[in-house]
Amino acid sequence: MATINTLKRYNLIINTLHQKKASLQEIKEIISNAFIDITDYTYSTRTFIRDCKGIEDLFSIEIIYNRKEKCYELQENNLNDFYKRNIESFDIINVIQTCEDVSKFVLFENRKFLGTATKNLNTILSFIKNRNRIGIMYQQYYEKESTYRVIEPFALKEFKQRWYVIANDVTENKIKTFALDRIGNNIVSTNTRFTSNAFSPSSYFDASFGIVKDEGKEAEEIIISCSAFQGKYFKSLPLHKSQKIIEDNEKEFKFSITVQVTYDLLIELLSYGANIKVHSPQSVITELTNHYKNALNQYKIV
Repeated sequence: MATINTLKRYNLIINTLHQKKASLQEIKEIISNAFIDITDYTYSTRTFIRDCKGIEDLFSIEIIYNRKEKCYELQENNLNDFYKRNIESFDIINVIQTCEDVSKFVLFENRKFLGTATKNLNTILSFIKNRNRIGIMYQQYYEKESTYRVIEPFALKEFKQRWYVIANDVTENKIKTFALDRIGNNIVSTNTRFTSNAFSPSSYFDASFGIVKDEGKEAEEIIISCSAFQGKYFKSLPLHKSQKIIEDNEKEFKFSITVQVTYDLLIELLSYGANIKVHSPQSVITELTNHYKNALNQYKIV
C-alpha cells in the first residue's frame, strides 16, 4: 500500500504543478485532503523533498523552487509524450481504486481485452533494446495457418487500441508492422544480434496515418473543410500531426494534412461522413466518391 500511496502523491504533485506554480503549503493541503480518510495522516516537508527526488528518478521530471515567487514549478520542457501517457494511465488506476464497485459510476469503453498483446509488450521491448533477432509465429487474417517469421524488432507503436511491432522481416529484408494480438506466445530469441543505425522509428511514420507505411508513395497535401462546430473537435484532437489551419471563422474550419493516401486514411475520412468535405487532391475525392457509391448500392431497392 505504501507504494500506491507514494505514486498517488507523485501524481498529485505533478498534476498540481503542471496546472500552476504552487507553494509548499498549497501542495501540503492538496495531498492532505487526498488522504483525509487515513487517520492522523500528516505530510511533512521532508516527505515532499523525498517525493521530488522520487519523481525525478522515476519520470525524469525536475521540480524546482522559484525563490523570487516562493513557489515550486515543473521544468515544462521535460513533459514529453511518454510522461503524459504514464500520468494518464495512473489517473485511470486511481479512479478504479477509488471505490469497490467503480462500474456504478464510471462507464469504460466496451472493447476486447488485449490480453496476449499487452503481455508481449515487455518481452518484445527487451529484445528491441538488446537488438536481438527473434522468431515468432504470425497469423495473418487472410491466411489459414500461422507462419514462422524471423524479425529484427525496431519499435513498438499503438494505433486504435492495438499494439504493433515495427520490424525488419529477415526473409524478405523488408520493414513491416506486425500486430501483437496476432503473434503467438512462443517468442524466441535466435541468439543473433542486429544493427539498426539507419532506421529512425520516430520519423518513419511522419507521413503516415496509422500503421500503414507505403514505401512507394509520396506524402500529399489534403485540404479538408468542415463546420466551425466540427472544427472544435479537430482543434482539440488534430487528425494528423501535420495538420495546419487554413481558415478558422464562425462559418467554416478549413485545414490541411500532409500524408500518404492509404486505406487507413480513407477509412478515417469516410468515418466523418457529411461532416467534412475534401477539396483536394482530386484522386482522394474520387476514392471517397467511389466508396460512397458502393455503399449506396448496398441499399438499392430492386
